[in-house]
Amino acid sequence: MISNKIVILTTCFLLFLNVVVAFETLEPGVLKVAVTEIPKEGENAPGWTLDFLREFERVHHVKVEFSEVSFDKSWLLAGEDKVDLVATGLTILDERRQVESTFSNPYLQVKRGLRIHGDESHLFNSIEDFIGYRIGAVEGMTAYYDLLNRAPPGIEIVVFDSWNSMYDSFYNREIQAVAEGYYVSVNSIINHTDENYPMIDDHDLLPGQPEHLAFAVRNKSSGLVEAINDLLELTGFPIRSEWKTSKQNPA
Repeated sequence: MISNKIVILTTCFLLFLNVVVAFETLEPGVLKVAVTEIPKEGENAPGWTLDFLREFERVHHVKVEFSEVSFDKSWLLAGEDKVDLVATGLTILDERRQVESTFSNPYLQVKRGLRIHGDESHLFNSIEDFIGYRIGAVEGMTAYYDLLNRAPPGIEIVVFDSWNSMYDSFYNREIQAVAEGYYVSVNSIINHTDENYPMIDDHDLLPGQPEHLAFAVRNKSSGLVEAINDLLELTGFPIRSEWKTSKQNPA
């Protein structure tokens, strides 16, 4: 009888370990995550990321540890064993794929546009209207390369090292627009109803092709990408939203 109880308890303990410790990380019990700024609660991508990772902590009994990094080349950090997970808002691009890391399933769908000051709406409707004006973008971001590809001669592209510094310049009227993306998988209308800072010049990064954001996951953190994908499929992103992620990682 006693031996049977020992077998049962041992089996339950092993099952518990399989559920809780379903993946490896750089530091046991800690999930190291790269972000461009420490996320705060809010109805925006950093806030949704924080909400998702808090749920990941709860489900998997790990502690999330954030590291602030520059966006440019941040997709390399997981493969360089600096972090387990890169959550810097990465568009899935072939040139960002690494042998040492893997993109998660997509968690947001994005379109491109330009954010302007509402009292200048009469001046700007498309990128061609910015000849003789200044547009800002963050170095290394997809929006920056999109701007380089689309801007006609005569537009001054101002490059920033962070999102915050770009928006400080925008609010101070040092630039007339910022190049960014908005999340059509969540709400495509909210970006265009802000009277103070509306979005214009909507377009796809690649015409006719959906653009997705994903996490870059360290391959040596064995089992982590599966755990991330499973939770994305279960909760959606933002969590508790109607939009669910695709099970297939777009090429």
